[in-house]
Amino acid sequence: MFNSTIMMFKRFLAIAMLSLISFQGYATHLLGGEIVWKCKPNGKYQFTLTLYRECGSPVQISTNPQTLVNNTGTLISCAYIGTDNVVPTCYTGAEPCQAGAGLSGLGRMQKYTFRSGDIVLAGTPPPAGWTFSWSNCCRPQSVDNIVGAGSKAYYLRATMYPYTPPGSTSPLSGGTTANPTCYDSSPNFLEDPQVVACSSQDVVYNNLGYDPDLDSLYYIWADPLIAAATSAPWETGYSTTSQLPSISPSTAAILDNNIGTITFNSAENGSFATCLGIEAWRCNQKVGEIFRDIPVVVRSCLPPSGALCSASYNPIPPELNFTTDSSLAAPTVLSPVTNIAGDTVAYQTEGFPGDTIRFTMRAVDPWVHPNCTPQKISMEARGGNLSSAANYGNASICLFNPPCATIVPTGTSTSLSNVSGTLDAKFNWYLECNHLFYQEYICGSLKSDYEFYFKITDDQCPVPLTSYAKLLVKVKNYMPGIPNIDNTCIQQDDNGVTFDWVNNPDTGFNWDFYVINHIDTLGNTSVV
Repeated sequence: MFNSTIMMFKRFLAIAMLSLISFQGYATHLLGGEIVWKCKPNGKYQFTLTLYRECGSPVQISTNPQTLVNNTGTLISCAYIGTDNVVPTCYTGAEPCQAGAGLSGLGRMQKYTFRSGDIVLAGTPPPAGWTFSWSNCCRPQSVDNIVGAGSKAYYLRATMYPYTPPGSTSPLSGGTTANPTCYDSSPNFLEDPQVVACSSQDVVYNNLGYDPDLDSLYYIWADPLIAAATSAPWETGYSTTSQLPSISPSTAAILDNNIGTITFNSAENGSFATCLGIEAWRCNQKVGEIFRDIPVVVRSCLPPSGALCSASYNPIPPELNFTTDSSLAAPTVLSPVTNIAGDTVAYQTEGFPGDTIRFTMRAVDPWVHPNCTPQKISMEARGGNLSSAANYGNASICLFNPPCATIVPTGTSTSLSNVSGTLDAKFNWYLECNHLFYQEYICGSLKSDYEFYFKITDDQCPVPLTSYAKLLVKVKNYMPGIPNIDNTCIQQDDNGVTFDWVNNPDTGFNWDFYVINHIDTLGNTSVV
């Protein structure tokens, strides 16, 4: 009886150990995520938590409500919204999002979205801000640049800071529970994380940050956290500012702090933790900060051996060129913005209400696939004043104020996806005074700056390659004009002098006052 009990205990212990090993082997199903918030018209906030799951793991993320923790003790419940696959898709089809041996660490993932109801945040954030966080274990065991990654948790966070408007002596308040107000929406990402890259290739990618308040954005490398004040420990050779392989023949990652573009070339395959922060600045004050904590997977992209057209295969991203329209009365001038390496990372232009911003874009990828088929090129675009229509063709609908910018295929291109290796499209935006009024008068000056992103992707395998371009448009106001005095009447009586004239149209911002001068018989003027 005693021996039987010992045998049963040993069997139970063995099963328990196997179960524990199995659980630990698949517990690292999380790939990361981010937290953002929106200021709603009712004065309340809405929070969105996005989590990314490793497709190769059989462990699912729970669809039960997730809780964000505020550093003041407030708990914010976020309900499950839906799940989307984020996997590479190439000319042979989309990679499957499934579990199995050898399918982890490939960068295939699912995106889980959770969103709160309308939340009241009464009072004023402290100088260090309100931090909203979510944490869970564990990071993928396949991550190479974090010590003991498989036992290290994720601590996702975002911070809302106080904001003092110009001329005010105190920061804005969130109001009260009965009368809530909000003053800022956080930055957000227009792009799902591009987590798969080819080894020994120049890689350029952008998370496409934007701010619905048109605040100025600044991109930073940040520490992946495992707790509120604890950073994940970096392996030797890696650091907060060097999160991807940098030892020759690899080329260290470079982040353009103003544009958000990241460039690197990794000769080393593997999975590497990264954390990108986006700061939102208004009137020289940081009003918000979000973080995307997600690993980048570097894989070999060599063509299959023996393929008929392997010699004609060249794994480089599509090339994107811009040409302005000379037929306009005031042709658009695109000025390149370069990074420290001299590469063009964006274009900037400006215009007045009544002008049209117009140019054509041509994407080219002449190289064929190893099976001799031509590359398929697709264009996507993002921007607050870009048409929200699926084909970007409706100038009446966009996040900001219409008329909206549109993009239409031109030449032989009949859509924004073409299999001929060439794609042509036209960008068109007619500027009106509405575009001056969007952000109104803040920080002592009128700020009407708009950002547009263009993304061109081919369909090579196993990882499609992408080119990005960013357009910065400044909508300017006209200088004050001389008043029309054709019908001016000047009358003098015992009460003084009365002036009567038809005033110029008021654009809302550039007309503050008239200057009235006295002219003597010698033609000298003096301000009345």
